[in-house]
Order: sequence, then C-alpha cells, then structure tokens
Amino acid sequence: MIKVMSKGHRSVPVICCDVCGSWIDDADAGAVVFRKMTGDDDTSEVLHAHKGRCHVVAEERFGGQVKTGWHELRQHLQFLTFNTGVPPAALQKMDGDREL
Repeated sequence: MIKVMSKGHRSVPVICCDVCGSWIDDADAGAVVFRKMTGDDDTSEVLHAHKGRCHVVAEERFGGQVKTGWHELRQHLQFLTFNTGVPPAALQKMDGDREL
C-alpha cells in the first residue's frame, strides 16, 4: 500500500507491505503481486510485499502461486513512471534531493 509519512515537516509517500504493514525502504527487497489476467484489458489490484514470507502470504490472498503473477518492485516502479508519462529528466532531478 502507499502511505504518506511525515519527514522533517514534509509529507513523503512511501510503499508499505500489504502483509506486515512496514515500509519497504529497499526496492530490491520488494515485490508486487497480482492476480493472473485472462485477456487484453483485464486488470488486477496489486499487493506490495517484502520478498520471502510476505510475498508468499500475498500470493495466498489471490488464491496461490498458480493464480498469481508478480514483478520486482524496482521494475514495477519503472513501468509505473513510464506509463504515467513521467520524463526521465524529472527523476534525475529528484535524485539529488535526498530530503524526500
């Protein structure tokens, strides 16, 4: 799930695990689990999860591993930024702002 956290007088969005509720502060340690889709234009909600036990529980919520797909969290975020038209230059500009 996406939450907003207060950090130094700022409201900062963070991704939290839909299983344990804690912040996934390392994209390489996260996964995005979804129900397998059956055809074009089919959609699924997603669950954000830590890899490992939380990932397994997230898959179980959708009916088990056979009925789910998943993306690496890092790759999922790349897909999201591309699919929402965020230009790479905007992300590069943010890279220097470590206060976020």
